[in-house]
Amino acid sequence: MCARRELLKYGRGSRIQGTQIRDSGLPSGTAVKSQVGDVYAVPLRPIGFATVVITVAPRNSIRAGYFFGPARRDLSELKTSDFAPSERAMLAKFGDLGVREGRWKKIGEVAVTPAEWPSLDFLFYSEVETVSASDLATVIRRRPMTAKDESLPRNQLYGHEILEDTLSKLLEARELLWEQWKERREGG
Repeated sequence: MCARRELLKYGRGSRIQGTQIRDSGLPSGTAVKSQVGDVYAVPLRPIGFATVVITVAPRNSIRAGYFFGPARRDLSELKTSDFAPSERAMLAKFGDLGVREGRWKKIGEVAVTPAEWPSLDFLFYSEVETVSASDLATVIRRRPMTAKDESLPRNQLYGHEILEDTLSKLLEARELLWEQWKERREGG
């Protein structure tokens, strides 16, 4: 029985001998920390990858980052430099469990400055909230929204799996599966 089914059968509090839910490829107990400017490959569903540039990385586990497409089938096809913040597919606050578990693979580094990569303003209903760079969950200022603020992202926190799902839909990762099927059909 797979580990996930055992977990569902016996519950989260039980000990399952010799199984792991995910293999991160890292030694047991090793945690990966992300830094400002790190570039990661984000897995999409059902297949493919997108790219994220970490723009804010406080001491806690909440990060802010710019996500870029298009969805790519292979890690080697991902862009690792020359990102333009204006070309982002999404700007979001998210938990860094995907990084710490090793699901999101580091593929590069870029220079990030707050002036070029603004990441602290988010929409909350009809207001713009500015969050603290040292704790992205803390709002330090609120102001009324203006017309130029309409493109700001919503002030919400994504878990890594929900973010992968949302990004997959946004970048139409299912199209990669269709392309793969067509290639196999034509080649075989």
